Amino acid sequence: MPLFVVLILLSLSALSGIQAHPLDSYATDQYVDLQLMDGESRIIHRIEFAEIPTAAEMPHVDLDKSGDLSAAETSTYLAKLLPQLSSEVLLEAASQPLPLVFEKGEVYLQEVPAPRLKVVASARVSLPGVGSQGLPMEFHLGHRSKARGDRQIRFLCRGHIRLADLRSSEPQAPTGMALPEIREATALVYGAVSQWVLLPTQTEQNPSAAFILSASRPTGPPAPNPFLDLNPRGLAGGLAELTGDPTPPPPQNGASMIHQAEPVLMQGTGEKPSRESWADRSFRGLFTTRGGQSFSFLIFATLLAFIYGAAHALEPGHGKTIVAAYLVGSHGTVFHALLLAVIVTFTHTFSVYILGILALANLDRVQGVYLPWLECGSWALIIGMGLMLFLRYYRFYILGQLADPNFHTHGLGRGHSHIRHPHTHETAPEHSHEHPHDHHHHDHGPHSHPNDHDHDHRHHEQHPHSHTGDHHHHTHSTEAPQVRFWNLLTLGLTGGIVPCPGALFVMMMALTSGRAAVGLYLITVFSIGLAGALMIIGVTMVKSRGLFNRFSPNSRFVQLIPVLSSLVILLVGCIFFINGLMKHGILQVHLYGN
Repeated sequence: MPLFVVLILLSLSALSGIQAHPLDSYATDQYVDLQLMDGESRIIHRIEFAEIPTAAEMPHVDLDKSGDLSAAETSTYLAKLLPQLSSEVLLEAASQPLPLVFEKGEVYLQEVPAPRLKVVASARVSLPGVGSQGLPMEFHLGHRSKARGDRQIRFLCRGHIRLADLRSSEPQAPTGMALPEIREATALVYGAVSQWVLLPTQTEQNPSAAFILSASRPTGPPAPNPFLDLNPRGLAGGLAELTGDPTPPPPQNGASMIHQAEPVLMQGTGEKPSRESWADRSFRGLFTTRGGQSFSFLIFATLLAFIYGAAHALEPGHGKTIVAAYLVGSHGTVFHALLLAVIVTFTHTFSVYILGILALANLDRVQGVYLPWLECGSWALIIGMGLMLFLRYYRFYILGQLADPNFHTHGLGRGHSHIRHPHTHETAPEHSHEHPHDHHHHDHGPHSHPNDHDHDHRHHEQHPHSHTGDHHHHTHSTEAPQVRFWNLLTLGLTGGIVPCPGALFVMMMALTSGRAAVGLYLITVFSIGLAGALMIIGVTMVKSRGLFNRFSPNSRFVQLIPVLSSLVILLVGCIFFINGLMKHGILQVHLYGN
């Protein structure tokens, strides 16, 4: 019973934190302020790259790989970005596109709590007159349309115009963001497409700009690292330490646009919520620390990378419940647990290497195609494995073939199990004989074992038999659960094929910052720590099988263990498969009333 308590607790931990490997770190959020005035419109477009997109975009901004964004670098970057925004952001009036041109922008790198690249750009365009019937308008946010992230649009009307019939492509607010709100002069909606009608009004609209600039400011610094806060200032501060400049560079152009079009969050929220784990965040911070390049620092970083990898393995995901259930139900050994750890280490390390290289070339394809296929595909394999094991073990259980073929008792005690054994009988003369044939029943009469004679039973099948009286009975058809290599390979792939965001960020930054050797080394150590935690769980489950020595291996409870273990594998596989479909937007569930 205690073993299945452990399995149940592991299952509950998996369900309680179902967002294994959340996609927050892959987001590219966009916030637009659309200011509508008599005869004119101003658009402020804000782009915020999360950690992984930042790592993918930095090579296009930080051309000298110094970590500092100079004015020349940002000007070069904006010279390419602004024309792209002008072609991808569309504003229509009466079904006619307006000549929208972005002429001004700023780029800066947020330092804490995570390295995030942010871009703010602005454009102005003339509006046609609003007649008595109104002016139908439409806004399309086509920039990075395939990228994951929030799309928040704020409207503000000034002058003798008002909003009517406003609709958006996403009626619900993302998690942690302010709820949609539509009024005559102001509105807050979500989605890449918005449609509305501008109507004339006798009352002059002059809403406060506080609505546009009402984003909540962070209430304080991020929580410190429990082990070591190596770089409290984040990426830019760490890079500055390498160059000897302890202060980050000032923003360009007087920072006039830095706080424009900031996101409007849910009331009481200091910053946009993130489900990024402590282990991922700490491992990322370990790499972005540039002050230590010595051998002693590398040793210390190795220890921390191993700890972070082990801690990451204890978070939701990586198939801990399935590993435990499989090794218990299939009579796994310590060798199997070690082999599984090796497979996980190899899989996780090389998945980070390969996906990191691919993400630098095409991040949209990695997060939109490769990650969904890898995650959902691995859990589909687990479902297939769990179903196959359940059908096999359930059939064996129904046929009574899960009993220990070598277990027997002698009337008293717990009994024991062996393949062949010499034994004697008191009531028969001393003799020795062999049975190389199949038989079902023969009588010896009451007997004991004082070594009067011995004989061997050689049958085509191993079988349990007992000596408790006048009968000596044999059962021939037995099937013991066993570990199969392909099942271990499936478990290892599931445990390591989807890289954690922290490791992927380190890989991408390592390839673009001239620290490839250090990054690859730390990723390998991180993967070893992850596999080590899974190995400890596996060995613990294997050793805990000794708890069942108090039960007869032929009891109904013990024979049910493989069946129940396969059910746990099947259930967890189905849950995480459906979660993966929903997380990647392949499956959408809408509840009535929401």
